Amino acid sequence: MNEDKERLSWKEIDQLKGQSRRSQPYRTPRGDKAKARAKEATKEYLKRADRLFSGPSGGAQARNFAKEIGAKRGQSDFDDACRSFINECGTPTDLELASIFLDSEDDEVITSGLKGLLTVQKKSGLALTSGLRARLRTLAQHSLDEIAYSAEDLLR
Repeated sequence: MNEDKERLSWKEIDQLKGQSRRSQPYRTPRGDKAKARAKEATKEYLKRADRLFSGPSGGAQARNFAKEIGAKRGQSDFDDACRSFINECGTPTDLELASIFLDSEDDEVITSGLKGLLTVQKKSGLALTSGLRARLRTLAQHSLDEIAYSAEDLLR
Protein backbone atom coordinates (compact mmCIF):
# COMPACT_ATOMS: atom_id res chain seq x y z
CA MET A 1 0.00 0.00 0.00
CA ASN A 2 1.06 3.50 -0.63
CA GLU A 3 0.91 5.29 2.73
CA ASP A 4 2.27 8.54 1.36
CA LYS A 5 -0.97 9.16 -0.51
CA GLU A 6 -3.62 11.02 1.42
CA ARG A 7 -7.18 9.63 1.27
CA LEU A 8 -9.87 11.73 -0.33
CA SER A 9 -12.69 13.09 1.79
CA TRP A 10 -16.29 12.22 0.97
CA LYS A 11 -16.85 15.76 -0.26
CA GLU A 12 -13.93 15.44 -2.67
CA ILE A 13 -15.20 12.07 -3.90
CA ASP A 14 -18.65 13.58 -4.54
CA GLN A 15 -17.10 16.49 -6.43
CA LEU A 16 -15.15 14.05 -8.58
CA LYS A 17 -18.42 12.33 -9.43
CA GLY A 18 -19.81 15.68 -10.53
CA GLN A 19 -22.45 16.19 -7.89
CA SER A 20 -22.67 16.68 -4.19
CA ARG A 21 -25.09 14.64 -2.07
CA ARG A 22 -26.44 17.81 -0.54
CA SER A 23 -26.99 19.59 -3.81
CA GLN A 24 -29.03 16.86 -5.47
CA PRO A 25 -32.32 18.33 -6.67
CA TYR A 26 -35.68 16.92 -5.64
CA ARG A 27 -36.36 14.02 -7.92
CA THR A 28 -39.68 14.06 -9.68
CA PRO A 29 -41.42 10.81 -10.59
CA ARG A 30 -40.64 9.45 -14.03
CA GLY A 31 -43.43 8.48 -16.35
CA ASP A 32 -47.13 9.26 -16.43
CA LYS A 33 -48.16 6.43 -14.09
CA ALA A 34 -45.63 7.45 -11.43
CA LYS A 35 -46.74 11.09 -11.67
CA ALA A 36 -50.38 10.08 -11.32
CA ARG A 37 -49.59 7.92 -8.25
CA ALA A 38 -47.62 10.77 -6.67
CA LYS A 39 -50.43 13.23 -7.32
CA GLU A 40 -53.02 10.84 -5.85
CA ALA A 41 -50.85 10.19 -2.80
CA THR A 42 -50.50 13.93 -2.23
CA LYS A 43 -54.28 14.41 -2.43
CA GLU A 44 -54.89 11.59 0.05
CA TYR A 45 -52.27 12.96 2.44
CA LEU A 46 -53.84 16.42 2.34
CA LYS A 47 -57.32 14.97 2.96
CA ARG A 48 -56.08 13.10 6.03
CA ALA A 49 -54.27 16.17 7.34
CA ASP A 50 -57.40 18.27 6.82
CA ARG A 51 -59.52 15.75 8.76
CA LEU A 52 -57.10 15.91 11.68
CA PHE A 53 -57.64 19.63 12.11
CA SER A 54 -61.34 19.87 11.36
CA GLY A 55 -63.93 19.81 14.07
CA PRO A 56 -67.05 17.68 14.29
CA SER A 57 -69.00 17.62 11.07
CA GLY A 58 -72.54 18.93 11.10
CA GLY A 59 -71.93 22.65 11.39
CA ALA A 60 -72.33 25.00 14.30
CA GLN A 61 -75.02 22.94 15.99
CA ALA A 62 -72.75 19.87 16.13
CA ARG A 63 -69.87 21.98 17.48
CA ASN A 64 -72.14 23.37 20.22
CA PHE A 65 -73.28 19.87 21.18
CA ALA A 66 -69.65 18.68 21.18
CA LYS A 67 -68.66 21.49 23.56
CA GLU A 68 -71.59 20.64 25.83
CA ILE A 69 -70.65 16.95 25.83
CA GLY A 70 -67.05 17.78 26.67
CA ALA A 71 -68.19 19.98 29.57
CA LYS A 72 -70.56 17.33 30.94
CA ARG A 73 -68.10 14.44 30.70
CA GLY A 74 -68.04 12.58 34.00
CA GLN A 75 -71.27 14.18 35.22
CA SER A 76 -74.67 12.59 35.72
CA ASP A 77 -76.24 14.29 32.67
CA PHE A 78 -73.45 13.19 30.29
CA ASP A 79 -75.58 10.42 28.75
CA ASP A 80 -78.44 12.87 28.12
CA ALA A 81 -76.09 15.27 26.31
CA CYS A 82 -74.80 12.41 24.14
CA ARG A 83 -78.34 11.27 23.32
CA SER A 84 -79.27 14.84 22.35
CA PHE A 85 -76.31 14.89 19.95
CA ILE A 86 -77.41 11.57 18.42
CA ASN A 87 -81.02 12.78 18.02
CA GLU A 88 -80.05 16.09 16.42
CA CYS A 89 -76.85 15.27 14.49
CA GLY A 90 -76.70 11.49 14.17
CA THR A 91 -73.63 9.33 14.70
CA PRO A 92 -70.48 11.27 15.63
CA THR A 93 -67.96 11.15 12.78
CA ASP A 94 -65.24 13.01 14.62
CA LEU A 95 -62.57 10.77 16.18
CA GLU A 96 -62.35 12.64 19.48
CA LEU A 97 -66.10 12.98 19.94
CA ALA A 98 -66.78 9.34 19.03
CA SER A 99 -64.13 8.30 21.56
CA ILE A 100 -65.82 10.37 24.25
CA PHE A 101 -69.09 8.53 23.58
CA LEU A 102 -67.39 5.30 24.70
CA ASP A 103 -67.24 6.68 28.26
CA SER A 104 -71.02 6.53 28.54
CA GLU A 105 -72.99 4.01 30.58
CA ASP A 106 -75.81 3.97 28.00
CA ASP A 107 -75.59 1.13 25.44
CA GLU A 108 -77.17 3.28 22.69
CA VAL A 109 -74.54 5.99 23.16
CA ILE A 110 -71.68 3.48 23.21
CA THR A 111 -73.01 1.83 20.04
CA SER A 112 -73.19 5.21 18.33
CA GLY A 113 -69.61 6.00 19.36
CA LEU A 114 -68.39 2.66 18.02
CA LYS A 115 -70.23 3.24 14.72
CA GLY A 116 -68.55 6.63 14.49
CA LEU A 117 -65.13 5.09 15.07
CA LEU A 118 -65.82 2.45 12.43
CA THR A 119 -66.73 5.23 10.00
CA VAL A 120 -63.50 7.07 10.78
CA GLN A 121 -61.55 3.84 10.34
CA LYS A 122 -63.09 3.20 6.90
CA LYS A 123 -62.54 6.78 5.72
CA SER A 124 -59.02 7.52 6.84
CA GLY A 125 -57.69 4.68 8.92
CA LEU A 126 -57.61 4.76 12.66
CA ALA A 127 -54.47 4.91 14.74
CA LEU A 128 -55.48 3.59 18.14
CA THR A 129 -53.94 5.24 21.16
CA SER A 130 -53.17 3.08 24.18
CA GLY A 131 -56.12 4.54 26.11
CA LEU A 132 -58.57 3.94 23.28
CA ARG A 133 -57.20 0.43 22.74
CA ALA A 134 -57.70 -0.35 26.45
CA ARG A 135 -61.27 0.98 26.36
CA LEU A 136 -62.04 -1.11 23.25
CA ARG A 137 -60.64 -4.24 24.94
CA THR A 138 -63.01 -3.62 27.84
CA LEU A 139 -65.93 -3.10 25.48
CA ALA A 140 -65.03 -6.30 23.61
CA GLN A 141 -66.10 -8.11 26.81
CA HIS A 142 -69.48 -6.32 26.88
CA SER A 143 -72.63 -8.41 27.35
CA LEU A 144 -74.32 -6.82 24.32
CA ASP A 145 -73.06 -8.61 21.20
CA GLU A 146 -73.30 -5.56 18.92
CA ILE A 147 -70.97 -3.59 21.18
CA ALA A 148 -68.55 -6.50 21.69
CA TYR A 149 -68.29 -7.30 17.97
CA SER A 150 -67.86 -3.66 16.97
CA ALA A 151 -65.07 -3.20 19.52
CA GLU A 152 -63.34 -6.37 18.26
CA ASP A 153 -63.60 -5.10 14.67
CA LEU A 154 -61.89 -1.86 15.67
CA LEU A 155 -59.11 -3.73 17.45
CA ARG A 156 -58.24 -5.68 14.27
